[in-house]
Amino acid sequence: MRGTTKQDSLQHTMNQQHLRLDAHTSAEKLLFTVSHITTDPLVIIANMLHSMCQFNTTLAAVATEIVTIAEEFFAIKSDAIRAVQEVSRETCNPAHPFAKFPTGNAHTFAEHSEESLTKAVQLWLDTHIHQDNIDIHIICGKPLSPIDVSAFHTLLPRFPPAQKVIYNKTSSSALPLYLDLQQGVELLISAPTTQPRLILSFAVDVTDIAAHDVALLLFILNYPPLTALPQQLIEHGLVKQYHVDTGLQVNQTLEVNVNIALSELGLRQYQRIVRLWLGFLGSQHTQPIADIIIHQLDVAMAWRECFSDDVAIPWAQWFEHLPNPLKPQTTQYSDHEIRSLLAQCHLGQMRVLLLAPEPLLPEYTGTIMRTRWYETQYQSRPFVLLPTIADPLLNDFSFDLFVLNRFIARLPMLESQAIAQNDSLRQHLSSAHHDLYHEYVSGTDKPIVEVFLALEYIRPDAPSIIAKRIWVSGIEDKLNILRYPLTMIGGNIKIYPNQTGLTLSVASPRPLLIPLLTEVLALIQEPLLLIGNFASLHQQHLQNIAQRRPLTAYQAAFSLLSETLCQQPTFYEYEQMEAIHALDLQQV
Repeated sequence: MRGTTKQDSLQHTMNQQHLRLDAHTSAEKLLFTVSHITTDPLVIIANMLHSMCQFNTTLAAVATEIVTIAEEFFAIKSDAIRAVQEVSRETCNPAHPFAKFPTGNAHTFAEHSEESLTKAVQLWLDTHIHQDNIDIHIICGKPLSPIDVSAFHTLLPRFPPAQKVIYNKTSSSALPLYLDLQQGVELLISAPTTQPRLILSFAVDVTDIAAHDVALLLFILNYPPLTALPQQLIEHGLVKQYHVDTGLQVNQTLEVNVNIALSELGLRQYQRIVRLWLGFLGSQHTQPIADIIIHQLDVAMAWRECFSDDVAIPWAQWFEHLPNPLKPQTTQYSDHEIRSLLAQCHLGQMRVLLLAPEPLLPEYTGTIMRTRWYETQYQSRPFVLLPTIADPLLNDFSFDLFVLNRFIARLPMLESQAIAQNDSLRQHLSSAHHDLYHEYVSGTDKPIVEVFLALEYIRPDAPSIIAKRIWVSGIEDKLNILRYPLTMIGGNIKIYPNQTGLTLSVASPRPLLIPLLTEVLALIQEPLLLIGNFASLHQQHLQNIAQRRPLTAYQAAFSLLSETLCQQPTFYEYEQMEAIHALDLQQV
């Protein structure tokens, strides 16, 4: 496409006519898309085909391209994706060709002569550019007249006849891409990137699956309903965005990669995200397929010739906005058929790649390895998923979130003075889809659990932000009772007012989290019930603080802890905190 200085390239020809040329590859086709056409599309396409047919591979063109590709690759040697590719090659079967040929790398070309590469390119052109292997699709707002179509055929070049090529079928004993010891591993990759990424790589058996059905699989995974897990992870702030694509195909096994851009919170919980995605992928064939997904599939499948892996959904969405959108007469896929296809896509061994700057990677005492060419640092360790209790909030397996959901269900249901007799607090405060949980290590090197509980005021006549600040200040006064001793052991309690309610942040050593949340909810229960009566709210809080209630078991334990901390700084040990944790478990 690029050509040389003496031979106009396809790209150069398109640029001269102010056109955009894109090329996409899939398991079946090489797809060229020409857009921004303002003149006769038939003439443009005919000229493009003439350029392709007249192109002859020369040593000069190959030599120029080798230099260009090498320069491009060296220019992005700090790129995060290149680091992933490097580590993937270093950790695959050393006998497999993939381990020896890094795509776009100058070292690849060093193993071949320019003459052999020139012959290979020309053989590819002679083999694939012929009259039986080119499909032309013209998409425009109005149909072409028969005269236009007839004139178009006179403009087409004389394609060379198809060459008879004997393809060697892939042997059943083909080399595996990954050896057994290279699967089921977690790779921690150090790269200078501002966007940490989590890549889940699966092996999918495609023995009985056609290439266009692989594209359908990607379609389903990339565009699930808004209520599905991937969108929930984005809504909860764990994930910024994600996409699913294919990697190498070896024999009848295809690599499917879930590429996830992590938030700061998601980076700390990447193993939890892996568990969630495993559950999501494993249950797809049991879930009903949304009607809109089936319709978009029908639209895309109606243009199956152009249905490549990476342009499926954009084409389907674009067709929908045409003046006369394509409406298939019959549905090609039913809910049952799609789920049957998903059931065939058995996930094989998984590889987890976590890409982040070195200071943000999890601590690991194993050997630090370096790749051959650019010495990208990485560590490899077995990936183990610990069995845990199912979580109803996000279909997770986290006991902490399971218990937190119980707290949400126990929010006070009593009535406020300014709320109608049949109106409960649950109708005013909503905590759905606003709860976040993560764990980190404090300055004391002990695990700290932080919970974000967002209470959202959803009444149409929501009070002003000033009234909410009064409400929040009253809660702040009560929380100060707990805040000071908690900060001494690495925890904290924070509250943030916003336009729709407030966000409560509770950070605590794990053993103290449940009793602390119990106490916090008990402390803020009265201000929550008085949400409609702001006039005397602040004074009421001051009176409540002055009339201090008797210490609960939690407060008594914390008072003892505070006194002991002053006398014995090494008192805080995880095992001893478990005893305090057990005091109020019966309240959960």
